[in-house]
Amino acid sequence: MHSGVYGGAVPNPINVLATMIGKLINEKGHITIPGFYDTILELNEDEKADLAKIPFDLGDYKKSIGIANIQGEEGFSTIERASIRPTLDVNGIWGGYTGEGAKTVIPSHAYAKISMRLVPGQDPDVVTQQFVDYFPTLAPDSVEVKIKPHHGGKPYILPTNHKGFQAAKKALAETFEKEALAERGGGLTFLSFCTFRRRITERNLLNGIRIKL
Repeated sequence: MHSGVYGGAVPNPINVLATMIGKLINEKGHITIPGFYDTILELNEDEKADLAKIPFDLGDYKKSIGIANIQGEEGFSTIERASIRPTLDVNGIWGGYTGEGAKTVIPSHAYAKISMRLVPGQDPDVVTQQFVDYFPTLAPDSVEVKIKPHHGGKPYILPTNHKGFQAAKKALAETFEKEALAERGGGLTFLSFCTFRRRITERNLLNGIRIKL
């Protein structure tokens, strides 16, 4: 439809989708999906203290990835936001005319890809259903919402008092002659790692090294 003829009188799916997505995270950086945070395993005091030992310079961090400033969930540090807290991100959004030049149309469809990084205690099947139940409630009755879930992986964490963790920490400290600090992270490698963990009886240790000279 031509926006000059129908604009202002009919729903624009891209405008609607953008508004819906904007409601998934509030002004405090908190994800608004009901029940999303209910099962998270919070850090104990020792784990919080260990996390606080990790060297971090905000200026260097911003410079290394080319951003003017940071943002995120209120009440948490940048390291905490990037590791121990769950996230929701729009990975892609499209619709309507995206070719070269201008074309004043109102699109008939709008699309987005949304992912969530989960943390220990959260179940991907449960969180997916929470999203499927909640997201359509953000839409006006002038549009139809369809959701297609993709893959998910259960978060995994090795207890810091586990013998494998302690052995690795000791070996790293002896090799580099510095205390080895544990830093949490997420990514596709961990998805396959978590699947592997569920199929064997022993705990697993995935060891990555970040060296600050």
